[in-house]
Amino acid sequence: MQDEARLNRILSQLEEIKREVKSMLPPPTPAPKPMPVPKAEPPATPALKPTLPAVDSSPTTMERFWAKVEDWFLVRSAFAPKGVTREFAVATRWLTRA
Repeated sequence: MQDEARLNRILSQLEEIKREVKSMLPPPTPAPKPMPVPKAEPPATPALKPTLPAVDSSPTTMERFWAKVEDWFLVRSAFAPKGVTREFAVATRWLTRA
């Protein structure tokens, strides 16, 4: 019983503290009104689409280099001796090295 009386006394003290704290607080302020959103006007000029830069179709230095490597490897006209058949050019290029 003593515990129950003690608990009731503590609860009443808490209620008093709650009332005191509420009296110290300022009154609640109303929520601010939302500002009107202006309507967006359509742009005066149409939007420009991004364009890709012009691509140069001429072979680059690296492409020319690899073309010469391929010509040399396959013994094409740039590296074959004049007046020689393709078979002879390949044979003299690769079979003598093996």
